[in-house]
Amino acid sequence: TLGSGLWLADDPDGEWRRVKDKGSVVRFVQTLVRKGSFLYIGTLDRGVAVMHLETERIRRVDRLWAAGAKNIQALAFDDTGKLWVGDNGNGLYRWDPESDEVTRYSKGSGTISDDFVLAVSATPGEVLVGTFGGGAYRYSIKGDEWSHFDMTSVVDCPSQRGMGSNEIRAVAEAGSLAYFGTQGCGVAVMARSLKYASGASPN
Repeated sequence: TLGSGLWLADDPDGEWRRVKDKGSVVRFVQTLVRKGSFLYIGTLDRGVAVMHLETERIRRVDRLWAAGAKNIQALAFDDTGKLWVGDNGNGLYRWDPESDEVTRYSKGSGTISDDFVLAVSATPGEVLVGTFGGGAYRYSIKGDEWSHFDMTSVVDCPSQRGMGSNEIRAVAEAGSLAYFGTQGCGVAVMARSLKYASGASPN
């Protein structure tokens, strides 16, 4: 929740209870992802936290916090076990839970053109990223290469005078297609190679 912390229920129809959080690490929760026995929690003001699902012990990932990841919008694990973290203003981070190594991708480093990263999705071999103003990106894990996709060049959007929106709030994948939820121009549907397939506007 935004302001009331993290809540759990033993089953969907069970009674909900608030997780004890002595340090108020997870008061403002924006996004969650589970891997094994751990729940990774993205917060709007305290960075990324990790909770052991059995003990319910919560700790902040200090290495990410020190690197600048504080206002977390998206979390996703890739197939190599790295956690990708989208921050609202400080770019994109890749964290290795085993080594505690952090890599930052940002406008300043020349990797991406927008530091407001609102969406991340990982599939075998690649990571898709949506930014709020800079369009979409694809990262090839094997090739260690980035590709940029400018939505305004392909998506017909009446509300934007024919131009699509580079404000990407959600990304998802199914089979050979990638879906990008835009602000004001509906959903853009593309092949995972980032070649344009089709666009759908609210109208």
